[in-house]
Amino acid sequence: MNINQEIRQHLEKRKAESIADFLQIKNVHPLFVEIFSELKHINHEEVKKQFTDELITNCRDYWMSDEDGYDPNEKVKVLLFEYDNYRAKDAMAMAYGIVGEGFRIELMSYDFGYDYDFTSSMESNYGVTLTTLSPLAKLGDDIPKEYEKVDFYGEKGFRDLNDAYLYTTYLILHDAISDFVKNESFQALSKEPILHIMIGEHDCGNEQPLWYFYENEDVLKKAIEEQGESD
Repeated sequence: MNINQEIRQHLEKRKAESIADFLQIKNVHPLFVEIFSELKHINHEEVKKQFTDELITNCRDYWMSDEDGYDPNEKVKVLLFEYDNYRAKDAMAMAYGIVGEGFRIELMSYDFGYDYDFTSSMESNYGVTLTTLSPLAKLGDDIPKEYEKVDFYGEKGFRDLNDAYLYTTYLILHDAISDFVKNESFQALSKEPILHIMIGEHDCGNEQPLWYFYENEDVLKKAIEEQGESD
């Protein structure tokens, strides 16, 4: 069993499905076509390095900063990257260190509710800059003047276009985390035997697991057995 490999396969599948669904739509808005064409210019390896470097720096300089209130006795259960307006240039996913119960081992996104607390040094701290989503700013913060009155939400292909970019981003971030967890900065972070690393949009209840860092397979298997089937 390799839960992280399964997560990667899930993210790849969702990305491929979103792209395929978008390509099947006829007569999509020309701005959608323009934005979609930029997807192929994303350099996976370059962005992966950017994400990895940023994660390492922020973990070392901010998440474990005494000035920000870092307390090694607070063991992080969930490392959540949460973004608000992702249709913006260089949108930031802020980092949250979460302690609590009821978190599951899942491949797909789920809503873990609000029964938790934040650690002292990781409540809306520096996370990772989602540069890959910048083309979507043309549907948000930087709508071209000729399209300012267009209801993009009602246009065919809107959701598929957004998902194509989101799952491309999630996939690259997953790969960046695979390098990040090997770094000494991450290793020094005080965490539970299983650390859930997730990403999601603020207050949308759609947190997507990106990676599970765990001490050993037995710990993971026991957690899966104890949680039972999802509802």
